[in-house]
Amino acid sequence: MNPKAPRSFCDTQELCPRVRSANELGPSLSALARVCRRVSQGAEDLCVALTPQSDTTDAQELYIQLSWLLERLAALAALKSRIEELREDALLTWFSDNDADVKSFEIGAGADKVLIWPTLERKTKLRGAGEGNTADQAALTRRAAGRALSKVLGALGAEKPEKLAGVLEPFLSANALKHGSCEAVLTAEEWDECWEVVEPKKLATGRPKKKLGIAHERFLKKHRKE
Repeated sequence: MNPKAPRSFCDTQELCPRVRSANELGPSLSALARVCRRVSQGAEDLCVALTPQSDTTDAQELYIQLSWLLERLAALAALKSRIEELREDALLTWFSDNDADVKSFEIGAGADKVLIWPTLERKTKLRGAGEGNTADQAALTRRAAGRALSKVLGALGAEKPEKLAGVLEPFLSANALKHGSCEAVLTAEEWDECWEVVEPKKLATGRPKKKLGIAHERFLKKHRKE
């Protein structure tokens, strides 16, 4: 069975001309927004048209048409990720080339103001957690999560926290506990026993990975202090 998309889903000719400059992106993005609205309305119309009086063929056709649409939307999600990657690579290179003169820049104004700057990529992970998907690594991760849970239960006043955490340990995963929330109930030393902040390295160079720091107005003061 070959699904055939409704005409309104396929009519995207206005997006085809190649963009030769940044100024030409505006009309293309406006056209994309119109297509998105048309696609949304088309999907809604198909669903509304399926009534209790519709037969099995109608239900099958609805499933086929919307499945076709979801496959195309998955391609748009991949496009979004690719554009984010291009934006980050281009701006990180620009910051690196202009490091002596420019440390950050702002766009927008008022509540819409955003600060952009290069920073090192960091992530918080369970201290002692396994790296990989083997049974041994998974056991290390559960053990690390159990140790963190024991600390949290003790801080919350639970009796025999180590024993309780031991019972729950087999059901824990690497992301079982929110490290930010746990930080509110643990001392700095207790938290540091359970989690660590690491800087991932680039496989090709061994150097720390960089990323774009992006902060909205309400967070600007915090990031400027850093």
